[in-house]
Amino acid sequence: AGQNEAEGSHRPGVVEEGNFLAISKDEAVINKIKTMISIEGAPYYPFVGKLKIDFFEKKEDLENLNKKLLSKENVLKELKGCVKEKNETINSLNDNIIEKEKKYKLLEYELEDKNKQIDLLNKQEKEKEKEKEREKEKEREKEKEREKGEGKGKGKRKGI
Repeated sequence: AGQNEAEGSHRPGVVEEGNFLAISKDEAVINKIKTMISIEGAPYYPFVGKLKIDFFEKKEDLENLNKKLLSKENVLKELKGCVKEKNETINSLNDNIIEKEKKYKLLEYELEDKNKQIDLLNKQEKEKEKEKEREKEKEREKEKEREKGEGKGKGKRKGI
């Protein structure tokens, strides 16, 4: 029982048996399996349908989550931009503070210099006052000496 594919048949699994065309054993087995699957799988069709619905719901949920994620990423980018802007402002303020501190230090040094100059001028003024006081004291001494000299001279003349 040679089963050769029918020369005139273009359908796979169809073989020529004598003067008749018949389905090959392989094709018959495949058809039997397909029938068994459809019969045995029939009770599961509602579950498959539910699984399809669940799948599409989960897919929608996933798409919604992706949208939320993109939205949050955009918000995060905006926040990063704000943070960058604030950091630049802080850096600018820090630079200003550093400049002010430098100016303050410079003013402190200038003030210290001026105070030293004032101290020096005060010392010089005190020295001048002391010098004047010494001059006055010398003047008094000379005056006393003159008075004594005049008093001695007068007294001697009287005693003669």
